[in-house]
Amino acid sequence: MMKDGPGNVIEQYNYDECAACGECLTHCPYMDFSLAQAAREMRRMRKGRGSVVVRKCVGCWTCDTYCPNGNRPYTLIRSLWYMRYNKKGLPERARYMMPHSEPNFRSQIQYSAKEKKIVDRLAGPPDSEVVLYTGCNSLMFPRIFESEIFDGLSPFGSLDYCCGEMYYRMGLFDDAEKTGLALKKTLDRFKIKKMVFICAACMNIISNVLPREFGIEFDFEKQFLATWLLERIESGTLKLKKKMNKIVCVQDSCHAKMMAPDIHESPRKLLEALGARIEEAQYNRNDSRCCGLAAGVGRYSMYDMISAGLQRTNDMRKAETDMAVTYCNGCQLTLGMMGLMNPLAPKMMPLVQLVQEAAGEKPDYGILQKRALQMAANILINAGPVLMSPKHFKM
Repeated sequence: MMKDGPGNVIEQYNYDECAACGECLTHCPYMDFSLAQAAREMRRMRKGRGSVVVRKCVGCWTCDTYCPNGNRPYTLIRSLWYMRYNKKGLPERARYMMPHSEPNFRSQIQYSAKEKKIVDRLAGPPDSEVVLYTGCNSLMFPRIFESEIFDGLSPFGSLDYCCGEMYYRMGLFDDAEKTGLALKKTLDRFKIKKMVFICAACMNIISNVLPREFGIEFDFEKQFLATWLLERIESGTLKLKKKMNKIVCVQDSCHAKMMAPDIHESPRKLLEALGARIEEAQYNRNDSRCCGLAAGVGRYSMYDMISAGLQRTNDMRKAETDMAVTYCNGCQLTLGMMGLMNPLAPKMMPLVQLVQEAAGEKPDYGILQKRALQMAANILINAGPVLMSPKHFKM
């Protein structure tokens, strides 16, 4: 872990390797910079001065993939957010969105009695050495884990098993480290030899971010669920009974840009195995746009989240497909809420439920829209009244 640059910021951004050429920011899918403008903004950020990038960055990670020196400009942006947080704290309107605040946007979900039993069961210790880590967002529709497509895996997770992704993306590094240490303490009690991830964000945090940034190592094999499912289909272990025969586009997770290309490609190969034909949206893979979930960090703005989310639904509408498919449940929930505001957007469908349908099961697609509506209402009721509050707080 490095302490370098303005304010001894804790992050691994290498000031010596960055030429401040601006090439990375010219590829930003949101801010239309010329090379000269991008270079100027990089110089301003390196000196700890005000920059439009710090205010308007949507957190999509694209800039990191285009640095010609293999450096990490998005890390510099998060480091400046870290400095801002230490100086000013968070505005009151952000409190309801914090994973460990009570109440928060996840903790107030209204479960049915059956769903509550599943959630309670998933919170218990896994009974296998090969496990499926649910992450937090998948728990918003827990019935997806009652499926034979997960045979051979022991699903487990709860809101208490948070990986700290939201803290990390906001630049709240101290809280990300504390959350990572708490998760390691929990997981070390289990006898896990292999962990399969339904969420690309969780996989990136546990596989890459926590070890690299904070020295928190997890000693078990790690695999993405789409890859695991594809292997089962190809081996004949998971038999498909129904073809999709649909044209689809794919919403890529921002975190997938920081991992092996397999994380982008395995969902597409899996969809093709289900019988789908893929028509790419304009922004995809390393150039993909954010669902909107991380977009509010620049100014802690609900407006920025909605604006970026609606922009993404419009990207998908232009692809002229039967549906948009998500392999990140954070994207599913966020774009589900955006779909309530953009009726022309294609229907957002989670990859896992499409596999379940192809395997002959009958997934409850309606629960996704129901959860999106519940979350949107809860956010409006709890965060809406304090949108203009001048108060700030620290975690």
